Amino acid sequence: MRNSQMFMGEKVKIIFDSLDGLASKVPAKDFLKGFTDLVGKLKDSDVTFIVTIDLSKLSKDLVGSLNEMADCVVDLSKDESDPNGRRLKVQRLNQKSAKIDSEMFEIDSSKGIVFV
Repeated sequence: MRNSQMFMGEKVKIIFDSLDGLASKVPAKDFLKGFTDLVGKLKDSDVTFIVTIDLSKLSKDLVGSLNEMADCVVDLSKDESDPNGRRLKVQRLNQKSAKIDSEMFEIDSSKGIVFV
């Protein structure tokens, strides 16, 4: 993991950025079991849990299992031919496939993500 954070307030929020390094080094079956246990405990505790992962570095079986487990899946992609060409696509929302068009966005150093 490159970065992990935990925020306490009215509701606990946990962010793991990025799990692909760990997920690619542990056998998929072991990773999935441990991660499923963790997610179950966090859902029971009403915690917001955000994970980033580079799905291209994982097996298709593991990616499928992680997608099925997620309440929401957002795909961020970059067009290599266009330095500003980035897209955000909601693939899953409330544990159901989303039929939402992708949105173009840019990253501005002073504003963060800016939808164009």
